[in-house]
Amino acid sequence: MAFVGDVSFERFVLFFLLIVCTIILGNGIGAYLKKHFKLKEQRSWFFLALPKVIMYGIYFFGFYYGVDKIIAFDIQAFAAAFGIIGVVVAFSSQHIMQNVVAGIMIFADRSIKEGDYVEFGGSLCKVVDVSIRKTKLRSKDGRVIAVPNSQFITGTITNYSKGEFYRIDISIAIDPGADIEKAKSVLYGIAVEHKDIVPKTQPRKKSILQVMLEVPPDMKKFEPKIFVKEITKLKTVIELWCWINEFRSKERIVSEVLEQAKKKLSEADIQLG
Repeated sequence: MAFVGDVSFERFVLFFLLIVCTIILGNGIGAYLKKHFKLKEQRSWFFLALPKVIMYGIYFFGFYYGVDKIIAFDIQAFAAAFGIIGVVVAFSSQHIMQNVVAGIMIFADRSIKEGDYVEFGGSLCKVVDVSIRKTKLRSKDGRVIAVPNSQFITGTITNYSKGEFYRIDISIAIDPGADIEKAKSVLYGIAVEHKDIVPKTQPRKKSILQVMLEVPPDMKKFEPKIFVKEITKLKTVIELWCWINEFRSKERIVSEVLEQAKKKLSEADIQLG
């Protein structure tokens, strides 16, 4: 006896069970491969993308088999099968499609990928998962944030894993009567001797293709620079500009520079303001 159109109730239920099992199987295999490659420390884009390609491939073949073999692509039964969830997603389908299209664009141009460090909502976050609809970020305080992919296309996202170097600005106030040139020399020496600041630190390692096609950066442009930012009766503010290649280490580097500045300035008889 037909349940909907030419599709019996048994085949209608079987179709739903197949879809559910397909989703479970795809998620399970995708999660296993992702964990396996992570344990093997496979970090290339191919191994990052492969679990998702296999997962969505399982989705596609399961869905295709159900439509073609079980409900035989009966349009009426097909519409009825998805009519249950159609009512729920009707009002949000536009946003869902925007996120799906944005996800495809992210995979295509690789603007972000797993392992990248990005600034989102004013916080530095690590990209832990990029799916077809949303991207998961982990903030520095451990929170996991699910972001619709459309926000990465329509909004402004800073990816700190794409650039060569990043500038950090450190302001230090000294006594207004202190020798400014001497203070600048002390701060410059601290910066050039720090292992994580240019010139001690070097650009990230690149593939052979990148080395062949890209022009190497002019390292002289990234040498530490020091300016007098403010002069008052109470203090003189000196600002140190220096460049690093690991933005996630910014707080640690700033802290180490400040600690060294206090010590070295004191040794040079320069009082803080």
